[in-house]
Amino acid sequence: MRKASREELINAAKRADKKTDGPLSQNDFIRITGYREWQIENLFSDGGWSELQRLAKIETKPKRPKKLSGKKTIGKKKSVAKKNTTTKVKAIAKKDIIAQEEPIAPEATTDKTDAIANKESNELKTAAVKEDAIIQEESIDPEKAITEFDKLDLKDIKSNPKTMQHPSSPSVQSKKEMEERIQMEIAEFGELLDFRGLRHAPINENGVIYLFGMVSHEIGFMVEAVHAAFPDCEAKRHIGNNRYQRVRIKFEYKSSNYKSQGYDSAGADMIVCWLHDWPDCPLEVLDLKSAIGKLKK
Repeated sequence: MRKASREELINAAKRADKKTDGPLSQNDFIRITGYREWQIENLFSDGGWSELQRLAKIETKPKRPKKLSGKKTIGKKKSVAKKNTTTKVKAIAKKDIIAQEEPIAPEATTDKTDAIANKESNELKTAAVKEDAIIQEESIDPEKAITEFDKLDLKDIKSNPKTMQHPSSPSVQSKKEMEERIQMEIAEFGELLDFRGLRHAPINENGVIYLFGMVSHEIGFMVEAVHAAFPDCEAKRHIGNNRYQRVRIKFEYKSSNYKSQGYDSAGADMIVCWLHDWPDCPLEVLDLKSAIGKLKK
């Protein structure tokens, strides 16, 4: 795999940010660009993804929607209103002509014409009011809408299940979906270990880190730092005669995970794991399962 540079990842982050509607997350960046998490941690060791976000000037807050002008819709409504007004004016003129041609007494003609004109005037006023209401409704200011949303009481939102419901999700979950969700929320445990304060064996990388912290001093290690950047840990190992050796450690649940995740073998000195399943590993491997077994005896 070709080694990427910091500048390439920063430019890739800028391009990826333009393709998303919301704030660009690390998962979105990996999905869009094809870069991997370990490359981010390696090249931006001070802060990882947060450092890359800052250098690429990526907004971490939700992007505000573009202001809705509604010019096309307003123009169409005005055109329709103008057309209706012209039609009604023509109708009034036509009635005036008819009134003049019919042999009706002047007083009756005047009263009839005034009544028609008043009726048409009232209709025109009603149409104008409706037109203004439509224009105001369609010219919503997004800034004002966001401000009003910020004023909402979160307690009221949480107390109303319909408010919290996603628009695309069904109102009632199927029995199968409920069962799958319950299974995901049930905690899982490793094999029974009963080693000091740890009841069960690790089942993931976090468990390996915790267990290593429990016994690191006993097995000859002094931990200098543990961080998110690759590798995970900086330590010193006692090699005898009051001498210590610097060791860069990568924690994994299984040693083969180091290979499957594409880490560079030159980036670490040792893998600390629970299960050692990589016989041809080029790095030194500390198998905690075997080490704990010796300490228990």
